[in-house]
Amino acid sequence: MVLGGLVSLLPKSGLQCPLPRAWVVLDPGHGGEDPGAINEAAGLVERDLTLDIARRAATMLEDDGYAVALTRNDNATGYANTPRGVIANDCGAFAYVSIHLNSFGEPDPNYALTLWGVEAKDAAFAAAMQAALVSHLRPGTGLGDSGLDQLENGGLLTARMPAVMVEPVFLSNPDEAARLADPSGARRQAIAAAVADGVDVWLRSRHLAPIAPSDRRGGWRGPAMRPEDPLLAPARGSAPQALGAALAAGAGRMDELWAYVDEVYRLAPLAGLDPAVVVAQSALETGWWQSPAWVEHLNPAGIDITGADVDSPTWASGTDAARAQIVHLALYASGPIPLDHPLAPYVTLDPRYDAARDAGRGGSARHIADLAGSWATDPQYASSIARVGNVIFGPQPLLAPERS
Repeated sequence: MVLGGLVSLLPKSGLQCPLPRAWVVLDPGHGGEDPGAINEAAGLVERDLTLDIARRAATMLEDDGYAVALTRNDNATGYANTPRGVIANDCGAFAYVSIHLNSFGEPDPNYALTLWGVEAKDAAFAAAMQAALVSHLRPGTGLGDSGLDQLENGGLLTARMPAVMVEPVFLSNPDEAARLADPSGARRQAIAAAVADGVDVWLRSRHLAPIAPSDRRGGWRGPAMRPEDPLLAPARGSAPQALGAALAAGAGRMDELWAYVDEVYRLAPLAGLDPAVVVAQSALETGWWQSPAWVEHLNPAGIDITGADVDSPTWASGTDAARAQIVHLALYASGPIPLDHPLAPYVTLDPRYDAARDAGRGGSARHIADLAGSWATDPQYASSIARVGNVIFGPQPLLAPERS
C-alpha cells in the first residue's frame, strides 16, 4: 500500500492511449525490468502470463463489440502504477482492469481476490468482477474465494473510471502453476474469460454494452424461461449475469447479495436445481432485492412470511439466505432431504421446512408452475418468475450512449 501511494506521486505527463476512445483498458501487470512473481520450478513469470491473459481477454471483448486498449503490448515495456491509470484516463475508458497473479512464500494458498481503490467508484465493479472470477475458475480446482479488499494503488486511485486489480490465482501454488503451464493454455483462457465476463457484466449493468451478450462465456442458452420449466434441471445463466442485473436494478445489501448469488450457483446444482430459477424467484419476491424483507432481514424469497402482519425471520448472511431458499425449494421439488444429501447440513436454516414437509409439500412442485398456489397464492406467480428470469438472463440488446 505504501508503494502504491509513492508511485501515485510520479509525473503524469507524456502518456497516451494506444487506442483513443477505447471502451475498456486492460493493464497487464509488471513488464520491462519488473518480472513480477516468478515460479522457477514451473518456468513461469508473472510479467509474461499477465500479457498473455490480457491479450486473450481483449480478443473476447473485441468479439463482443468493445474497443479495448492495453497499457502495454510487449514485455519490454513497463510502467509504475500511476501512469497506467493516466493511460486509462487518456483513453476515456469506461472500465479499467489491472491483471496480476498472486504469490506467497508457502505453496498452499490459492484463491481469487479483487482489489479496489476508491470505494464509491470501484467497489460495485469489484463485486461483479470477483463473482466472475470465482464462478469461472473455482469448479474442479478447489480455488478459494478471498472476496474484495482495498488497495491504495496508484493506477486504481488515478483512473477516473471504475477500476479494479485482479489476482485470480496463485502462481506459487504447484497445482495452479501446472494448470498455467499447460501448453493448451486452457487455464489462461479461463482467466481471460472471467476477466472479460466481469467487464461485460459490469458495463451491461450500466447500459454501456455495444451489442447483445454472447453466450460464449456461460450466458443464457436455449429457449426462454417458461412456467412449464422443471425445477430440477441443468444450470442456466451465470452468477455474473445475476449480479449484473442486480447492480442495474439498484439492489440493496450488495455485499450480501454477491454472497447469495455465489452460493446459489455453487449449491443449487448439487441439489439438481436450476440456479437461474432460484435467482429469478428471489428477484421477484424481494422486488429486485430492494424490499425490507431483503434489506433488513436477508430473506431471499418470502420464507415464513405467511401474511402481511407477519414479521420476517432474519438470516445472518447472504450465504445462509441462499442455503435456506435452496433447502425449501428442494423440498418442494424432490421431497424430504435425506441425511446424506448435500443440503442436509442446511435444513435447520429453513424455518418452514418441518411445517412444509408435514403439510405434504414434499415433492409437490416439479415445475415452476407448481409453485403457484403452494409457495405463493398469486395465480400468476410462475409466469412472474419466468418473466423476471428472462429479464435477468435473456439475450436482450443494450445499446451504449453516444461517445462525445
